[in-house]
Amino acid sequence: MVSVTLAGRSFEIAPYKLGALRKAAPHIDAINSAAGDITTIAGMMESAAELVAVLAIGIAATDPTVTADTLLDALGVDDLPALYTALTELLRESGLAPKGEATAPSEPATVGASPSSSETSSAN
Repeated sequence: MVSVTLAGRSFEIAPYKLGALRKAAPHIDAINSAAGDITTIAGMMESAAELVAVLAIGIAATDPTVTADTLLDALGVDDLPALYTALTELLRESGLAPKGEATAPSEPATVGASPSSSETSSAN
């Protein structure tokens, strides 16, 4: 089960069985076709709608009252990163992407360091 918080609400997304995958496949294919080629706001929104449709299929297995349309009406642009993360996790849980090892977190950038902070001082 994949958990995601969208628009301040937590959802459980069931991994896909063949029937759900059959419904989601055209949306997944559309997302893959558009990957890296979204150059307009309209294109980004269309891709987001496809992504929401994929997730709504899995959410409906645990909460049949949730539809792609109700999600689209509730979500904001700030929910997009969570949508992509949820899709990646859902594909892994469904066996459609390799589980692999978790990636190591990147080191945080040094904030407020001055150029002189790394220079050695002179004792003269």
